Parts: sequence; C-alpha cells; structure tokens
Amino acid sequence: MGLLGNLFKKKEEMIEAFDSNGNKIFIEKSEWLKVFLHNIKQAWNDSDKLYNYITMALEDGFHSEVLDACMRLHEIDNNHERGTTILGICYMKNGRYQDAKDLFDNYIDKNGESGVIYVNYAKIFAELKDEKKAEELLLKSLKLDPNIDNAVQWWGAIHHERNGEKGFLESMKQLSDIKGSWRPQLWLVQDYLKNKSIDMAKKYIKDILEISSNNSDALYMISGELGKNGYLNEVLEYIVPVYKPEIHGPMPALNILRTYLEIKDKKSGIDLLSRIMSFNWQPYNEHWNYYKSEFNKI
Repeated sequence: MGLLGNLFKKKEEMIEAFDSNGNKIFIEKSEWLKVFLHNIKQAWNDSDKLYNYITMALEDGFHSEVLDACMRLHEIDNNHERGTTILGICYMKNGRYQDAKDLFDNYIDKNGESGVIYVNYAKIFAELKDEKKAEELLLKSLKLDPNIDNAVQWWGAIHHERNGEKGFLESMKQLSDIKGSWRPQLWLVQDYLKNKSIDMAKKYIKDILEISSNNSDALYMISGELGKNGYLNEVLEYIVPVYKPEIHGPMPALNILRTYLEIKDKKSGIDLLSRIMSFNWQPYNEHWNYYKSEFNKI
C-alpha cells in the first residue's frame, strides 16, 4: 500500500476525543469502542447515562455494537419517546427498516402522534427512496413541532433543491406560520441581516426570544449572525441580558466574548470568562484560554 496509504488508513481508524484537561487527543477506534462498551455496561441501569453513551457511539459509527444497549434503553427509559427514537435510529443504521417501522407504529398506537417519531419515521422512507412518503411524514412532524432542528433544515433543503434560495426562504415562512414556531424564524433573521434589513431582523429576534429565551441554539445563532454582520450593539442589547451559562451552556458565550473583544470591553470579557470557566466545559478550554490571552492584551 505504501507509506501514504498506511497514513490514511491509520487516520481513518482514529477517533477524536478530549482528555481530562480538555486537550484534543486521538484514540484508535478499537480502543475507543472498548471504552464505550465499558461505560455502557456501567450505565446499564441508568437511562440518562446510557442514552448519552449510545448517542456518542452511534455518532462514531458503532451501529451494530450498541444495538443491545439501545434495546435495553427502550426497555428501561421512562422517556418512552427517547428510548423509542434511539432504538429506531439504531435499527435504521443496521438496515432493519421493517423493525424500525413496526417500532414507530407501535409507539404512535400507544402514545399518540409525535413530531420526533415522525421525523425519524420519514428518514426510513428517505433511505428506501420513497421521497413522497418521506416528505409527507416530515411535514406531519413539523406541524406537530415546528422547532425540531434537523426537521426544519431538511424541509428547507428539500425546497432549496427545488427552487433555490427563494424556495428555502418561502419554506421557512411557511413553517413560521405554525403556532409556537421559532426555529424557522432564525433562518429568516439570517436572511434579513445578510440583506441589512435590521428592523425586520429585530422584530423576529424579539419574537423568537419571547418564545425560546431558554434555548441555547436560539441565542447562539442570533448572536452569531448579529456579530457576523457587524451589529455588535444588538448583541449587547438582545443576547447579553438573556444569557445564563447554567441554562444556555458554552456556545452563545463564544459569540458574546467575540463581541466584547471587538469592542475592547476587557472588564465584561474577563467577568464572563470567570463565570463560564467555573463550569469546566473541557472541550472549550482552548477557546477560553485564547480569549483570556486576548483580553489581557487590551
């Protein structure tokens, strides 16, 4: 195969992870699997921990290896929607489409309709190339819950493929008419800011925050788009008063820190860093250290 081929092969077998100090490391996939299986065994009777380990394992491509754990989660999870969803996804990843269909049908029969179940049901038909049925189930999902992230983006992608950017924006406006929606409006805010329609963007931002001020995604996307388009005062006006690390996590803080750095507000930047560093979000330590260094240069 040659040296170059061996290098590529070695890279493909590595998994990116973080050590106890938050430093990025790479572990051989086979060794990482041993860690996961050990953790799963330890969490066999704890549905929350078991769910977290399963989702990480599925993301790293361990589909067949966690099937038994998914069945266990489905058996013990008091959050029946979650347990059903993760088992259905695992069935799909292993090509067991009929099992996934039967599982979702059984859930709906017993518990009623669910946006999360329907969007994953739609993925089965997408895999089976039945686009019409997939789209029908996807829309059903969004009418029940217009704020499911992957469902909103999938709906937008369908319409972008058909009618370009215009189709995408029209699909977001369609979803924004559904009562309780806020995630589709985020994409409209992005478009308004890109086109310097700040007044319309502000209107949507206010509406979004009235509904979803506790949602990290909303704060992260709004603050990112405002900062990217130069509306730093609006980050201070709309995002800073709402942001709470214990609720929103680390992501919005990245955009707020960037804003403080751009306006050279050292005190506010250092104060925010002291708050968020107490949470020990290890994968973000390198970001916090960068901002601490930059603020100290001011």
